Amino acid sequence: MWSILIVNQYKIRYASPVPVPVPVPVSPSTSADNDELISATEAARRLGVKESTLYAYVSRGRVTRHRREGSPRSWFDPAEIAALAGRRGGIAGLELAVATSMTDIDGRRLRYRGIDLLDLAGDIAYERIVELLWTGAMVLTPCTVPPEVVSACRQAGALLGRGARWTDRLAVAVAAAGATDPFRSDLAPGSVMAAGRRVLAAMVDGLPAPDGRPDGVGDDDAPHAPHAPHAPHAPHAPHAPEGSIGPGPASLARRLWCRLHPAPRAMPDQAVTALNACMVVLADHELATSTLAARVAASARADPYSVVVSALGVFAGPLHGTVSEEVVRLLVEASSVPGGVTQALADRLRLGRPIPGFGHRLYPEGDPRTPLMLAPLDRLGDGRDGDAPLVVERLETVHAVLAGMTGRSAPPPNADFGLGAFVYVTGMPLDAGEAIFAVSRTAGWIGHALEEYQQTPLRFRSRAVYTGVRPVS
Repeated sequence: MWSILIVNQYKIRYASPVPVPVPVPVSPSTSADNDELISATEAARRLGVKESTLYAYVSRGRVTRHRREGSPRSWFDPAEIAALAGRRGGIAGLELAVATSMTDIDGRRLRYRGIDLLDLAGDIAYERIVELLWTGAMVLTPCTVPPEVVSACRQAGALLGRGARWTDRLAVAVAAAGATDPFRSDLAPGSVMAAGRRVLAAMVDGLPAPDGRPDGVGDDDAPHAPHAPHAPHAPHAPHAPEGSIGPGPASLARRLWCRLHPAPRAMPDQAVTALNACMVVLADHELATSTLAARVAASARADPYSVVVSALGVFAGPLHGTVSEEVVRLLVEASSVPGGVTQALADRLRLGRPIPGFGHRLYPEGDPRTPLMLAPLDRLGDGRDGDAPLVVERLETVHAVLAGMTGRSAPPPNADFGLGAFVYVTGMPLDAGEAIFAVSRTAGWIGHALEEYQQTPLRFRSRAVYTGVRPVS
């Protein structure tokens, strides 16, 4: 049977694995409050059907349509929709909704603090998006960390074996930065934001150089905080000139580029701009699974460093933060196998391997982030340096894969495809997208922690539906 648990501002719905009998349609008197009702569009999305099919369910008595005063539209109880989804084999199981003022997704658009991502991507520095998510003001506040913290992060990372993934190295860097912060347990908003900037700087500057040296190209560009003790309420750094909004010489995007690319000076500045665009569109995405982990940790009043480490643990799963690596593998196959793109796609389908990077349940008409990631890549092909022909060739492969999938009436490409395409076109290591994604999303994890610290502690303590053996009385 279905159980519903409401705790403070969030609702958890979960299903037992036993068969569920067909219920009697819910009457308006027993439905959810008006504020909890969802639109027909959202109800159809959760069921994975067209709105016409949804209304067919209404006519058959399988789901109840509700009205709101002053609204001609139809509204639906999310619990009833979730129950129907479970019986249909659609979107079912745990459904969680958490109030946030940072990111809004409506199925077609993604907005940060009410501003459409289309108006934010461009070449606006990632640091400005960080401040927008955290404070609502798109100011430029550098992310820095003292040199001794960078040294501690690199020394800790040096203990990892060659098989360590980027998420392993990032988690070690964050832990090292936290261990050196005497004010890590100060959860006042100003202190959390100061810690968040330290985290971002430690994640980027604490990575090893591409050739394995503890230092590397780009270190001269990386700004470091003074040697003075960390101040929890340090004032903002001076803002950049009004006309200078893009990634500068000491930006996180440029510093990350220098840590990830095997030949960081071989690509034009447009490559850093393209990386910055990826970081901007990946900064937050509402309540993704890693973000939920961050909020659960913050609900238990874990410090910001522990919040990010908790999120990284979920992020490292093959279904979340590492999908772009499979996209890179697909693009490499498409450029190297006899028969090209068509053969590469056909081989994957024949072997039962999914085509990565296409379709997103929140964007049935197309992920709005993807074009903003691909557009800066196309501009890389206009370069005049020695790598331009190779970049053009790789771009042709990317567009050939897109065309091949479009010809199959496949779902539109998602942000994982955009990130994988960036890694492939720029010649970064196969798994570099994992590091880019994790660093970028840290802005959202810290932002959600800021919100969660203002809520009732431990509000995510839910109950399970026991389905095991019971003692015989």
